[in-house]
Amino acid sequence: MNQPDPAHQPNRTRRRKIVIIGAGMSGMLVAIRLQQAGITDFEILEKAASAGGTWRDNTYPGLACDVPGYLYTYSFEPNPECSHRYAHGDEIQAYFLRVFEKYGLRQYVRFNQEVDAAEYDQHRWRITTKSGEQIEADILISAVGVLHQPNYPDIPGLDRFRGDLFHSARWDHNAPLQGKRVVVIGTGSTAVQIVCGLVDQVARLKLFQRTAQWVLPAFDTPYAEWPKWIMRRLPFTAKWLHQRYDDLYHGILGGGFGKERVLFINTFRLIAERHLRTVQDPDLRRRLTPDFPFGCKRFILSDGFYKAMQQPQTELVTDGIEGIEENGIRTRDGTLHEVDVIVLATGFKAQNYVRPIKLVGEQGITLDQYWADGLKAYKTMALPGFPNFFMVQGPHSPIGNFSLIKIAEMQCDYLLQLVQHIVAGQAASLAPKATATDAYNAELQRHAQNTLWMGNGCQSWYIDSRGRLTIWPLSIGRFQALMKQPKWEDFEISIARSKRRV
Repeated sequence: MNQPDPAHQPNRTRRRKIVIIGAGMSGMLVAIRLQQAGITDFEILEKAASAGGTWRDNTYPGLACDVPGYLYTYSFEPNPECSHRYAHGDEIQAYFLRVFEKYGLRQYVRFNQEVDAAEYDQHRWRITTKSGEQIEADILISAVGVLHQPNYPDIPGLDRFRGDLFHSARWDHNAPLQGKRVVVIGTGSTAVQIVCGLVDQVARLKLFQRTAQWVLPAFDTPYAEWPKWIMRRLPFTAKWLHQRYDDLYHGILGGGFGKERVLFINTFRLIAERHLRTVQDPDLRRRLTPDFPFGCKRFILSDGFYKAMQQPQTELVTDGIEGIEENGIRTRDGTLHEVDVIVLATGFKAQNYVRPIKLVGEQGITLDQYWADGLKAYKTMALPGFPNFFMVQGPHSPIGNFSLIKIAEMQCDYLLQLVQHIVAGQAASLAPKATATDAYNAELQRHAQNTLWMGNGCQSWYIDSRGRLTIWPLSIGRFQALMKQPKWEDFEISIARSKRRV
């Protein structure tokens, strides 16, 4: 009879050099980079039953990436299997699963292991999972992503509705849609894609809009089989194509959204306005017109949204929601919109980052306490008082209309230098100095004042409740330069039990 593995029993403490939280795009990338550096004493804790992160969780109709498919790949692992210029969600998930298997990551992952808490003590992180297991690690890396915790709206009566109601990131594929009356709440990129994916399936489709969005044409196109055939057999052609897309896409958008980029911003606004004029009904066009400057929020790419909104079975509702009742949604004008299915395309808790994991650093300081006066980190990746803890896609990362894979690769290049410093024995622990972190964040907020996102009445998930920008305010080139090499004088480094500052 096989005996259970003691290392997998709850309430026993196991040890690892490095623990990575999350097996999505960023967690997989960290693991691959560690392997390539010859570091194999690591483990990935994944809360779900499979890898893939956001592309595993999101399976809604119409799902596609709004970054070109040949660009939205790891630079070292091209994907020749895109069916369209903007790869569909299932294709992207299939790509990540292929990478997962190719690089042998399964041996490093513990699935269904959601991290509940992590506390730093005596140069080690003590990690506790929700199953009660305890793991000790020298280094803890958060790769949980940004858009992974669904944001449920505070609408009275959500639990009263008798039909099917679910968040877009928790799509209920058992809910019947054919011939049904469906409501989509929200008007971000997800809502736009869902509208396009559902419009031909349902009897009636209502989009509840609080804020109109700027929508650019995607110029999407299907790909033929022969380029895929070539790229499968000659991988260097796919890498070349990836680089060309990188040069073009980030060459256009990578300059950032500084107020001085008037020509760039106005050009895109004119394209968006021309696209909006394809809406024939003047009243519908007026209600779909944003009341904020272009670039103030994350813009949307879609060829089909305005067409879908002009179909006879589609209706735009702009009256505020009073509450949800058993049979539908009542708006503030007193109208009851009777529906069968409600889809909450209401986004994510984008500013939670590591939370709700209970993170405790030196001297008992918690992450909630450190972020009590607003999100901040040192170069998006590390926190004073939290030694040997690092984040990929942390606060102030460039997470707008860019390829997050490119950003994650830059961050991993920087991260690996910190990790190797510890693994090589040059430090028992390291964390950024509070003074360096505060100076860095003050500089970011100074630059933030020169962006379109600040002022002009802009409101978006880029800005926190205190009115401060939480994403990168400068160009991609500036960020890449920042990630080249650590400034060791900005770190507090501990060797054994004595500390020295460099």
